[in-house]
Amino acid sequence: MSNRSFFLQRESLISTDRLVLFCDNRVVVKDDNFIWQHKNVIDLLPADAEFLLVDHDGEQFIAAHTAHDISDKITAETRSLRSLLFKESDIDFSIAGKASQILSWYRTHRYCGVCGNKTSQHEDQRVLLCANCGEQYFPRINPCAIVLVTRGREILLARSAGFFAPDFIVA
Repeated sequence: MSNRSFFLQRESLISTDRLVLFCDNRVVVKDDNFIWQHKNVIDLLPADAEFLLVDHDGEQFIAAHTAHDISDKITAETRSLRSLLFKESDIDFSIAGKASQILSWYRTHRYCGVCGNKTSQHEDQRVLLCANCGEQYFPRINPCAIVLVTRGREILLARSAGFFAPDFIVA
């Protein structure tokens, strides 16, 4: 585990940081790559960009969020997280998924759900606190269960009617 804060300021980022960029709920992607080097993007991010530390299997990534679309500035595009599902390795997709969930938690817990006051960041833990009523907001875990339906040597596969690629998923 790192000794860095989970809630980062632009000034606390370092040159070796790798960032996963989000504009609203969309990942900024260039040539199917969504992990950006600090030096290539930091000066292009607006002043109101938010940075959260994401640990993944002992490696650190920075989830960066901005409401402003910067994809044109870096000749990239924004994509839904789901569109990366079959394009990236499971490890890469897991990094993007974790970054997305952490950013979503942070954006949706700025105010206390009990009393409505603004929450604040804890110094040492990934938790948002309400100073008024003492409520604590930790990131939630989004579990996933994958089940394989079989009949003898057959497996059940599915495909969306609107999805034209020859890919199927386990139903």
